[in-house]
Amino acid sequence: MNKLTLTFLKDRLRQLEDGSRFGLSPDRFAEIFPPGHQDEATFAFAREFAATHRCTIDYWRATNEVFFTKIPRASHVVRTGTAS
Repeated sequence: MNKLTLTFLKDRLRQLEDGSRFGLSPDRFAEIFPPGHQDEATFAFAREFAATHRCTIDYWRATNEVFFTKIPRASHVVRTGTAS
């Protein structure tokens, strides 16, 4: 299996539909973000990377996976104030 790269992840996150998610095992996550999800600085960098692609990132201990979830866009904009 090929080593994962930031380019691969960027392409994958761009393809996600609103509300959908993409999961990685901790080993695969560490290929992209060494040394891995348990390193606080690395996870913070990965969180910033995810945010630039309109995603959140979470580690799920129960399934031992790191998930990137696409944040849905607002379906409409509510403007406040009065019209002149």
